[in-house]
Amino acid sequence: MGLQVLIIQLSFVAVLSALLLNKYGNWRIQHKIVTLSTFIGWYLSFIIIFVLPLDVGITFYEKCISEQMNSNQSTLTCDQPNGMVDNDVLYDLWRIVYWTSQLLTWIVLPIMQKYSTAADFTACRKLKSAILNNAIYYTSYLVIFVLCLLYALSKGLTLNWEHLRVLTTTASNSWGLFLLVVLLGYGLIEVPRKMWLISDPKYRLNKLYFSLSNIRAGKNEAEETTKEVYKEARDALELLKNDFDTRENIAEIVSKFKKDLIREIDAVKSNADYSHGGIQIDNLDIIRNITYLVCVDLTIFYLIICI
Repeated sequence: MGLQVLIIQLSFVAVLSALLLNKYGNWRIQHKIVTLSTFIGWYLSFIIIFVLPLDVGITFYEKCISEQMNSNQSTLTCDQPNGMVDNDVLYDLWRIVYWTSQLLTWIVLPIMQKYSTAADFTACRKLKSAILNNAIYYTSYLVIFVLCLLYALSKGLTLNWEHLRVLTTTASNSWGLFLLVVLLGYGLIEVPRKMWLISDPKYRLNKLYFSLSNIRAGKNEAEETTKEVYKEARDALELLKNDFDTRENIAEIVSKFKKDLIREIDAVKSNADYSHGGIQIDNLDIIRNITYLVCVDLTIFYLIICI
């Protein structure tokens, strides 16, 4: 009976995660890997919320039985929780949740985030850029792991698979505790202070006026820069009409501009309406350089966000 209750809980959590993913995402057009990773992340998080009370209840029940048996009581008065299952079942479940979360947190999600913002034109190049961008992130974790390893070796610990797994867990938890300590001061001081100031209507209104002015100026600047980059990309596309390899990459760059912005730019009759603060396209070797194309693509990505 207890195992059936657990299966019902896990099924309910899966349905809940799928419904939320359908509400806040668009699984019909987004990549399947993104959908799967998001679903697994939400599913594991909800498992902790729904299954942890059962685990706590079973723990207190077993503690109650142990205390009564040690006191040599003839009758057991402990209330068995609903959904009682064997400890091995929950142990295996928590192991799956923990190590899957570790894989998502340290490898899959960071690489996916950087992969989505990489401006390269092939999957291999994007993956390489994502790994390089996460190098600092992984290096910090590696330093903590090496320190834990050296400390363990200094205490005479022998290395085997079980000990390495414990060291990996220790390094991961140490990194999390380090971030918690670093951010704790901000959370205890700055967040309440910010909430206190936001409660003042006059302060909030003045801050919004100031922010609106900066946002408006940044938006206008981004629009002008976008027009320059678009004209530059169109000129490059025209100059390289016979270079099919490079032309394909530039065509991909041009396709990222919004249609309404393209109509606005194409409506301009004279090139004098464009400002020429960007790179002048007078060297075909520069245009064919993949580094130049990646820089242009990355510039467009951030400009679209600003607009």
